[in-house]
Amino acid sequence: MPRLDATFKNTGPVPEERGPIMPIRLHWVKFLKALLKRHTVLGHEVRLFEFPLWQITPDIVKANSLVADRIYVPHKMRENWWLDERVLYYMQMVIPNIFSIDSHGWCASASSYPIQPDGCENSGIYENLAARIKFNTSKFDQPEYKETNIDPGYVFFPCQLPHDETIKYHSDVEVSDALRITMEWVRDFNLDCSGSATPRSIVIKGHPANPGAMGLLRQVYDDLLPEMNGRAHWVDDMSIHQLIAYSSVVVSVNSGVGLEAILHGKSIFVFGRADYDSVQKGCLENSLYDEMSLLARSYRELDKDDIEIYKRFIDAWYNTHYDYENSETFNKII
Repeated sequence: MPRLDATFKNTGPVPEERGPIMPIRLHWVKFLKALLKRHTVLGHEVRLFEFPLWQITPDIVKANSLVADRIYVPHKMRENWWLDERVLYYMQMVIPNIFSIDSHGWCASASSYPIQPDGCENSGIYENLAARIKFNTSKFDQPEYKETNIDPGYVFFPCQLPHDETIKYHSDVEVSDALRITMEWVRDFNLDCSGSATPRSIVIKGHPANPGAMGLLRQVYDDLLPEMNGRAHWVDDMSIHQLIAYSSVVVSVNSGVGLEAILHGKSIFVFGRADYDSVQKGCLENSLYDEMSLLARSYRELDKDDIEIYKRFIDAWYNTHYDYENSETFNKII
């Protein structure tokens, strides 16, 4: 397991004494307890080794796992970390109490990718997960809803960290390019969902985990802002759920916000590869310009059939993951 009071970066200082753990990382403790409990029920011997994440190398793990039948490695995937077939990779999802465990990695690296919308639409899982919206709950703490002068029906672009592994390994498009193309599309194409010539706007939210990494994206925004006729807005202090709720489409490279948008019943569009891209409206094989024409088709209100597809997808997605608040999801481990 990763030492949760130390940095998750590639290198960094290791505190000599235990320090406070960020609230977002406390979920890792609860997940590991649920995982340990399942293996205990099965009568398995479990040995737990804790290191700062960047020190969890194949050599370290091999030295501590010579007789292990199964090895759980956090926050990695086959593309950037490999030992042997005993390894399963685990990772926290955008819904913080839910984790993936997979032999290949997480999200678009997982062996279950792409997850198809072939689950049960009447399982109630979609409604249960969507209930989080009422409490304004997300992976990171959210501010309260607030008054705004931004008209609803906009394109919402949640920024991602440009250096994040999900961009490096799961997308051929940089976040800055995705933002630029989306802003240019909003600038050039002014049809609303009904086809009326109503100027649309775009709302961009900086990433809450590392505002300092938003410099390049902010530069793209600032460069295009004079051409947007007041129809572009950058926000940092608004709830992700408020921003999704009043949008018409959520556009990202492959942000986990897209999964939250599904729970809001909103149209989604991605430039990269995401665990939910089987139900998005983009087309990964086309050029960026061609994708913008597809984005136009995604700018619409969803109907009953669309929501049923979302419900089947969420059921299938949930049943490939592990929710420490629902011990039955760990029964997949045998």
